[in-house]
Amino acid sequence: MLSHVQNAHEFSELPVRHNEDHVNSELAAKLPLSVDPHTYDSSNTKTHLLLQAHFSRVPLPSADYHTDTKSVMDQVLRVLQVSVCVSLLTIFLDLSQNQTRKPAVRGKASIPTRGIGTLLNNK
Repeated sequence: MLSHVQNAHEFSELPVRHNEDHVNSELAAKLPLSVDPHTYDSSNTKTHLLLQAHFSRVPLPSADYHTDTKSVMDQVLRVLQVSVCVSLLTIFLDLSQNQTRKPAVRGKASIPTRGIGTLLNNK
């Protein structure tokens, strides 16, 4: 789940300041989940590390990291909410398509359900 969240566009602009790749490396060594060591200069990897540090209650190395964590935490709920909505919509569409393609059972015609397009057009 962290990998999915860290790659959200919202976190691609998180600042990675000069020499923070070294600080990210040191922080990663204290955290339970490993990250690709070649990406310590990535905003998305820093997001991953900040979320892990927050959940694991690992002390942050500087005030900048506290500010960045606050920024990430302000956005992460919205990212998770959208992820849930997209997942539910995908499930709904899959179920809707499977229901309309169901073959007739015992000589009775299957009743197609209204798809999302019909629901949106019939306000």
